[in-house]
Amino acid sequence: MKTKLVEALDKVETIICHANCADGIASAIILHQVFPNAAVKFIQYSTKEHQELEATPGMIFCDFSPHRERVDEFVKAGAIVLDHHRTQKEVVEKFGELGFYADEWDEPGVSGAVLAYRHIWSKRYIHAHVIGRFAELAGVRDTWQKQSSLWDEAQVQSAMLTFFPVEDLLEDKQFFATLEKRMKVGEVVLAKKKETTERVTRDAYFASTKEGITYAIVPTLETSDVAEAIDSSRADFLIGFAYRTELGTAPKLILSMRSRSNYDVSKLCQAYGGGGHTKAAGCSVTVVPYDLHPYGQIQKLVQSYEDGEAPF
Repeated sequence: MKTKLVEALDKVETIICHANCADGIASAIILHQVFPNAAVKFIQYSTKEHQELEATPGMIFCDFSPHRERVDEFVKAGAIVLDHHRTQKEVVEKFGELGFYADEWDEPGVSGAVLAYRHIWSKRYIHAHVIGRFAELAGVRDTWQKQSSLWDEAQVQSAMLTFFPVEDLLEDKQFFATLEKRMKVGEVVLAKKKETTERVTRDAYFASTKEGITYAIVPTLETSDVAEAIDSSRADFLIGFAYRTELGTAPKLILSMRSRSNYDVSKLCQAYGGGGHTKAAGCSVTVVPYDLHPYGQIQKLVQSYEDGEAPF
């Protein structure tokens, strides 16, 4: 007799993963190897696309979850959800046997790609060392396990995944056979990213909360490496920003945050409809008024959160 999960896996038609994220890309690659005929979508949290996504049969989410206000629709549609973002725990748990969550404290190093390999790949195929290691490297980099002996290799893999066009990676049926060659490209890309990180770090703007908690603001969403490059004595956390526009809506200010201390950036992001982990999270806010300087708007957002006035 088939389990509920096996029955759901037989019906997968759409793969949905976290956009603009190396772990989201790695998750999609693993799942697309299992479901080669499934459509693949990459979506960012707190976007119009996320809020309005239609719940249809045959959906599998990885490194990403349905919008929390519409969870019941996706549960009813029989969606499978695999996520490790701390702020999505309650959402994932609502999917029962079809929900798989990894807690950042209980299972450090477990990311979306690791969950995809552990709970989906393993249900269809025997263990494959190259794919298992691929998932492990994605987890090491995404959850920032710098103490791991795999850290350097994980950095290279992340740079490689975010360099090549996603379509190219997904359409390559021999992806894992050509992975070693792609990793060589990743080494070059990583070296270039280090140069960019040094420049952005020099341009960081520093501010502080009323409580004296310091933070740095930088014009990039590649905040993990920048956060490491900035002296922790100068900033307790980092906020990176970029703009995005969607047809028919006001421009959005996209924020990526990294903590250098015990400051929980997931709570700050969750206050503005986003989320993530204690030390790595993100959100997006509407740019109003349009001419407001991004550095000024970010400082007002932090202040509103500190004053308890954020739109929780």
